[in-house]
Amino acid sequence: MTIAVREDPGSLDPHKTSRSSAFELARFAYDSLVHVDSTGKVVSGLASTWTPSGTSHTFTLKKGVTCADGSPITATLVADNLKFASNPANGSPLLGLSIPAKLKVAGDDTAGTVTTDTKAPVAFFLEGLATVPIVCKAGMSDRNSLTGKTLGSGPYVLTAAVPNDRYTYRLRDGYAWGPGGVSTHHLPKTVIFRVVENETTTANLLLSRDVNIGSVAGPDRDRLSTQGLFRHDVRNIDGEIFYNQAPGRATADERVRRALTMALDLRAIGKVLTGGYDSQPTGMITLEPRVCTADTVTGNLPTHDASAAKALLEEAGWKVGERGVRQKEGKSLSLDLLTSTEQNRATASELAIEQWKAIGAEVKPIPKIPAEINATLFDTAAWDISWSPLQAQLPSQLVPFLSGPPPSKGGTNFAHLDNAEYEKAAAQAGTLPGAAGCDLWAKAEAALIKHADVVPYVGKVYPVWGRGYSFESTAFGLVPTSLQPRAS
Repeated sequence: MTIAVREDPGSLDPHKTSRSSAFELARFAYDSLVHVDSTGKVVSGLASTWTPSGTSHTFTLKKGVTCADGSPITATLVADNLKFASNPANGSPLLGLSIPAKLKVAGDDTAGTVTTDTKAPVAFFLEGLATVPIVCKAGMSDRNSLTGKTLGSGPYVLTAAVPNDRYTYRLRDGYAWGPGGVSTHHLPKTVIFRVVENETTTANLLLSRDVNIGSVAGPDRDRLSTQGLFRHDVRNIDGEIFYNQAPGRATADERVRRALTMALDLRAIGKVLTGGYDSQPTGMITLEPRVCTADTVTGNLPTHDASAAKALLEEAGWKVGERGVRQKEGKSLSLDLLTSTEQNRATASELAIEQWKAIGAEVKPIPKIPAEINATLFDTAAWDISWSPLQAQLPSQLVPFLSGPPPSKGGTNFAHLDNAEYEKAAAQAGTLPGAAGCDLWAKAEAALIKHADVVPYVGKVYPVWGRGYSFESTAFGLVPTSLQPRAS
């Protein structure tokens, strides 16, 4: 079976990578303590059971679990993995997103238990652990060995790697400890991940039966939809607006943010942005499985009303000046729009700029590639409006980006947000486990949207197509043990 991925994974060290393709490959070679199934429920992984007690959890490991090299998975080994990922000195991208810093962990090999203590309540602690791969002893002893080979207890082991071309995995004998108990008789003996950067090429390879699984979200999806292929939809936020609220910025004024938002026909802009494959988001978290599912957008997002937008700007002291550009205290309402170089985004930017011009705002596009966008948001701060969406699996993962210190003070709050309603509700939600905090997370998110701190206005469906196989896929990646042969 061959799976098309959009980028080379680079280093295969599962604790060091931040590339989505590397995470996808890691799921085939590495297990985690627990898993999250397609409904959002936490199910067994290397641990058969777990018991919470305040800020502590005790995990009982399954017996007989081995690494691909035959070595056992022990409680000490699991504890060492969690300590490594939670230690800031190791620079793991998992830190803060999947696992809290300096997690207290102890392993008891005799009892086969791992005990964790977060010292303070951590929302979605178990869901986060589901994305922490457990590396075997040889890999923990020699991290450099992990860049080009796998050392895990997952169902597959890497047998060949040709960077920027393909990565070949072989099914292990005797694997029987996957999520919910699993048989491997139906799994393909060999899985090849093929690097295919061009979406049209992926579509052609699916049609010619040279690729079995691949994501095609653009116009080529239309010719795939008539071929009887298996289809799994992944929903992302594609259009999301942030306004720079640093002191001295015009967009620090909520009236200006609301006016700029109300000036836009977001539905029309969203269709242009997504190439017509738009969907209506109900919140800032769209990746499945969604633990919290409340609609925080409806009734909170400012509606399109150019006349009301003009009135708000007048109220905020911005009067129409030369060339129709509004001015206040000798300054023009001239703003920089940070956006992508991608064609659909460039076209959508042009439409938005015209609509902003109609209310007296002069907006200049600053097109950049993704790496440059990140540098601008987190380093130079030379922007007023950003169209770069935040993608996350859990609402708790967004907190450092939506509150706290800005990048200039060592934080990641790139838009300088200061929403007391959000911070209070998020802080309360952060003390509750899993779905117990969903009402508070919804209240927090709604406060951001209501005050035009964040404007999630369009989503996009990204179909993943299967030729000859069906499968499950979550925000955590393709589930290897879900692969099932099918006619297509």
